[in-house]
Amino acid sequence: MSAESDLLQIFLNIGGNYLFIVLGVLVSFLLPVLRKAIPNSTKKSFAARFGDEAKPYLIVLAFSLLVGFLMLAALPEAFDWKTAILTGYAWDSTLQKIKSST
Repeated sequence: MSAESDLLQIFLNIGGNYLFIVLGVLVSFLLPVLRKAIPNSTKKSFAARFGDEAKPYLIVLAFSLLVGFLMLAALPEAFDWKTAILTGYAWDSTLQKIKSST
């Protein structure tokens, strides 16, 4: 293999794993928002309720995506797709719990 193809393979592995981290973060973001938006019996539409419930989580979401990227950059060889999803989910879920307790 050439140096260019080695570099491309490394980039694809890191990029693919980051997408799985993003997937885990999104699952962690969506679960509490959906849980709060669905059972509401007000006259607001689901989209409006979803938007209202999502606002408090948006900063945590952005921070989680940034930290996920930094974790992947520090330890790229430690992640397969399953670990990446669980890492993203656990990180965002932990931050949400910390934020809600303060």
